[in-house]
Amino acid sequence: HDSSNAIRYYTSAMELKGVDCESLASVFELVMPLILSSVIEKRERNVAISPFTAVQSLQHQYLQSAMSLSDLLSEKCPHDPISDEYRGATLRKLKQPSLAYESYLTAALKSRQLYHDYTRTTDETSIYEHLTLLRNYIRRAILVSAAGRENGMGPGEQMGVLIEAESYVAPLLQKLTADGVAVDESILNLGKDVVVELYNNMGIINKKRGVHSETFFLKAFEINPNDGHTLVQLASLAKDGKSKSSEIVADVKELDSEYVGALFDGYSLRFESELLDVLDYKGHNLVHEAIMREWRLSVRNVEGINSIIDLGVGTGLLGELFANEIPNAVIHGVDLSERMANISRERKTKSGRDVYSKVVKADAQDFLKTYADDSVDCIVASDVFIYVGDIEGVLKQSARCLSKDGLVGFTVESFEDNSTSNSDGGLKLLRSGRFGHSKAYIDRVAKASGFELLTWNKCTLRKQGLGGVDGVVVVLKALK
Repeated sequence: HDSSNAIRYYTSAMELKGVDCESLASVFELVMPLILSSVIEKRERNVAISPFTAVQSLQHQYLQSAMSLSDLLSEKCPHDPISDEYRGATLRKLKQPSLAYESYLTAALKSRQLYHDYTRTTDETSIYEHLTLLRNYIRRAILVSAAGRENGMGPGEQMGVLIEAESYVAPLLQKLTADGVAVDESILNLGKDVVVELYNNMGIINKKRGVHSETFFLKAFEINPNDGHTLVQLASLAKDGKSKSSEIVADVKELDSEYVGALFDGYSLRFESELLDVLDYKGHNLVHEAIMREWRLSVRNVEGINSIIDLGVGTGLLGELFANEIPNAVIHGVDLSERMANISRERKTKSGRDVYSKVVKADAQDFLKTYADDSVDCIVASDVFIYVGDIEGVLKQSARCLSKDGLVGFTVESFEDNSTSNSDGGLKLLRSGRFGHSKAYIDRVAKASGFELLTWNKCTLRKQGLGGVDGVVVVLKALK
């Protein structure tokens, strides 16, 4: 987790003389994501970082370093598109959309040329390399379209870039090459992800134009029925319950963890300020208050609370509330987003202590499996289960590792389901892209997992549009 020294060592490696292009590009691909993810665009609340002026200075240094390394690789390896791609990413950070667009376009054109110039044989390694070049071209065409939008390019022109890329996708989806050689499944999977991303982007452009977009999302769904981004987009189109989108969404019980982790990686730098200042988010306060209320009603001495697990820590808002109130409690956290986990690791209490003793990037259910039976006093999750969907597995693991009378506190978004379209009932991927849970569903899975329902309080979780998001704060007690 020492990114500054990692950057220093990688940079030193790149500056060595006599390094071949392939090795140089490999190091470049390791250091550039570290540099760009270290750029703090907006200071977060209560996160232990340098004063803002120092942050601005450090940000400038990081971006200048990124530009210098891009130039270095471009000079030594002028035909490698990776330098142009990351130069474009750096220029986006520097708020220079025109130059960013030009860099991404150069990267895409170089990638396409490399694909055309490659002499493929029937060897599996050669097939892999050839399809990788094609995959990289399509991926960079998607970046060109996005950068074009930021540079003032109209939807029609954006779509034109992606249509051109789509004309190349066939080899990435075929089990046999044009000359009849079987393509290994692992190689096929390499290409499917980028084609799904392409169709999702094409659908989003049409959606913004008010043009029928379901076709592109259905193409993506056909390639990967579990892609989280695709399912969320289909949910946004599921209006009348009769469309193909509605039919697909009715059976969705979870979103893949990679999608959720990437979603919050991208959201991490503006997460807290936007959530609190713009959306007036209250979920963390509601969970904390509900748990403390139940402990007071049960006359439980909170000083005897030794261990708390925070599922989906985010930036650490909920953990901080408990750490300030119960300073002797050991709080562990887990999140699917590496960037969120990194931010929460730096969170401090009012007295300057670390809020969390440990924060791990992992799936919540898998994380709970690492705890012994009856070893935890309390488990909390604020606005987490709305991205999990079916929570029965998480609750069963929670019940196992909680001590007698241990509590689970969490929020859900309200949803009442009178239909029979979902075999589990009371659980639905809403048009917002988040799951809604009914009281009947929570009652059922709580009982099946060994819990008693203590609290079911309706509330407004945050603002959305001109109104608010209706939700519920829930507290369950383990029956042992």
